[in-house]
Amino acid sequence: MIDLYTMRTGNGYRASILLEEVGLPYRVIDTDVRPGQPRSAAFLAASPLGKIPAIVDHDTPDGVPISLAESLAIALYLSEKTGKLSPAAPAERAAACQWGAIVSSGFGAAITGIFFARQIDADAHAGLIAKYTSDIRQGFAAMDRRLSDAPYLAGSTYSFADVLAAPLLNTASLMGVDTSDYAAVGRWYAEVSARPAVRRGFAVPANPS
Repeated sequence: MIDLYTMRTGNGYRASILLEEVGLPYRVIDTDVRPGQPRSAAFLAASPLGKIPAIVDHDTPDGVPISLAESLAIALYLSEKTGKLSPAAPAERAAACQWGAIVSSGFGAAITGIFFARQIDADAHAGLIAKYTSDIRQGFAAMDRRLSDAPYLAGSTYSFADVLAAPLLNTASLMGVDTSDYAAVGRWYAEVSARPAVRRGFAVPANPS
């Protein structure tokens, strides 16, 4: 059994979709990481920075639980554990790692930057918000070029990179970024979001409002 510490955010959805796609049993531990909310000792043991998602895998070969945070690390761990979501071809596997990193770090930093700039003072940080918005659009333009040439981010194979990217359009929309110009991304998202495991993953977190 895997314990999943999560919340209703783009990052949180990544982990629940990953677990649904690989088919491992897990239990959800709702974890509110908003400012001012307490972090349990068990959660901090799994996630040193106090961020979601985090997992604790109790089903390990030597019986010693494995704790892991950060969505890309979780994706790599689960794909290695199950042999799923990782392309067989070396070039596609490398591409999945590349796009997984782009989604997790590039998009993640920009989206987080807009969120906190708005929380503090949107007018005072208009220049910063514009810069992060440009970064997000640059990322979607790169995704669009890739998905114009291949059905998935890794190439011909659906992979953990697609799972990590699945929440991006909804999150970008919440940040005020229009993604309607990216036709290939739209085609890809329509297919990915229709997958049963993705739908289940998006429905998993149930957190405080």
